[in-house]
Amino acid sequence: MAFADPWGKLDRATGARHHLAHHCADVAASFLALIDVPVMRSRLVAAAGSHVTDVDIERLGVIVFIHDIGKLFTSFQAKGWPAGVWCGDLSGPPGPLPKVDHRVHYAP
Repeated sequence: MAFADPWGKLDRATGARHHLAHHCADVAASFLALIDVPVMRSRLVAAAGSHVTDVDIERLGVIVFIHDIGKLFTSFQAKGWPAGVWCGDLSGPPGPLPKVDHRVHYAP
């Protein structure tokens, strides 16, 4: 695996990496397999409070797939890089995003 490939799981002892896209696909496939188990489906329906369609399940599968999208942040990926490659703060998530004025401004 290339150094630039984003990882989703890392074994620091061996340096083995599991590509982030593969990790996300594994988790989504696991969710879709588990939700086919009748007791799991019935519990999801009970939690939803209404009928759950196949389209709803597929949409949930997409959400499950992107569950670790934050691992794309450089500050997270750098945790698996050799010492000295990244000099940023790795103590937590990136700082707050800048405030953006989303109001529409019309020229006079």
